[in-house]
Amino acid sequence: MSIVVCFTPRRTDLMYAGLSGLRARPIMATISVLFFVVLPWATAVAGIVAREMGKPVSWATILMLAVVPLLAVPFFLLLPVMLFGRSPALLGEHTYEFADEEMRFTGPSFENKLKWSVVTACVRSRFGVMLFSGKLPIVSIPRRALTPELDAQLGALLARKGLSCS
Repeated sequence: MSIVVCFTPRRTDLMYAGLSGLRARPIMATISVLFFVVLPWATAVAGIVAREMGKPVSWATILMLAVVPLLAVPFFLLLPVMLFGRSPALLGEHTYEFADEEMRFTGPSFENKLKWSVVTACVRSRFGVMLFSGKLPIVSIPRRALTPELDAQLGALLARKGLSCS
């Protein structure tokens, strides 16, 4: 018996998959947050303090440092959509078939098979289910594509394969 999940990807699915990739690389995510959010805001605060102490720091510099994170964070959230949003593989219905032997993925301009042996982890969230190979996300299923019955069947299959979704 196989479990078939059908859906058409949306931009939010692409953003979720991109953020899951960052979740798999916590050091890279931390460095990005530190460099593009914490550092500019800390420098802006230091600029305000220095200005109050009589140092020649322009308000334009402080404002620019305060605005950088407000621009950088949305940019990084939208980056996967900007890079891959018009990919032919994402512009139509996807059909994912999960069987005891293997998984099959078909959609516009692609058809793939994947053995269960490469899947090492499963993560459930309010966005859906993500399967990982090591730290790399390899399969993303949006929550809206999973009826309660399909979700239960998929959960049982994942459990049989030794994967517990966190």
